[in-house]
Amino acid sequence: MYSENLHLIEGLEQEIENAPTVRVTRSPVGYDIHDGNSTMFYNRTTTLLNGYPKPALVPWGINSVSNWAYDNRDEWLHLEKKEAIKKLKSSPYKYTDSRKIRGTNVHNAIEALVKAGLGRDQKYLTDLSNDEAQCVKGVMRMLELRQSKVLASEVIGFNNAVSTPYAGTFDHWEIDADGVTWLLDWKTSKSVYADQSIQMSAYQNFTHVILDVKEEKSFDPDTAIFVGKVIAWLPEYAQRLGVVHVEPNEATLYPIIPDHHHQLFTVYRASAHVKKFMLDTDTFKKRQPRKRIYAQPICYGDKSDG
Repeated sequence: MYSENLHLIEGLEQEIENAPTVRVTRSPVGYDIHDGNSTMFYNRTTTLLNGYPKPALVPWGINSVSNWAYDNRDEWLHLEKKEAIKKLKSSPYKYTDSRKIRGTNVHNAIEALVKAGLGRDQKYLTDLSNDEAQCVKGVMRMLELRQSKVLASEVIGFNNAVSTPYAGTFDHWEIDADGVTWLLDWKTSKSVYADQSIQMSAYQNFTHVILDVKEEKSFDPDTAIFVGKVIAWLPEYAQRLGVVHVEPNEATLYPIIPDHHHQLFTVYRASAHVKKFMLDTDTFKKRQPRKRIYAQPICYGDKSDG
């Protein structure tokens, strides 16, 4: 079982032992990675993926507001116009926020179970809703059937060799029974989407990953601080990619066709360029610095006329 890559495991252990230590501060805007001498900022992988168009979001938003408005008309019908519009506009986010909480709870429980090596030990499921617990059990069953060797969970990595450096965290790293290395991400979304495969290609193309990680106390609730060993990320570490659709009592692996890996990363880099341009030219959220793409305007009219 996975004997073909035993040398990889042994080599990793040696490399981690001799690797330099870095400190990572993860925040909503990105990752700051400090190597003891300097700190470099990396955009989040998922932030740069937002340059990829998602046309389905517009009709989804319209449908969400319409359904919520009809089902909850007593909440806004007698409000002043401004307050009613505010409540209606915020309604889709109530759904997405609840989905994010569900996804986070499932991810955390899977990570704890995998790291503890306890299979489906019930104590890690007690704080979950029944739906969330059943989702976790589905993943545990999948991992048992795959008989893979887990290399790491919740792995932070970064790419500093592209024009827009990025960093991110993937869910699961393993060697399967045939000796093939896999990166997997758990997705509790309604379905599996194309942009999730693009996200996986970005992880596959990290230049470095940080292992043997320990979390430190952060006094800012919006940030997390980690200390770990940084190693070079090699192609043989991520031979296959997959998205796992997690549902109650069921986990379905969607393997990404290897022939598409290069194309997907090309799309990711294009998305990163677009999103970086959007971030640099966005002037209405008081974020600094902001590039201006226009010089001083030149007006050829007289507003006092007519």
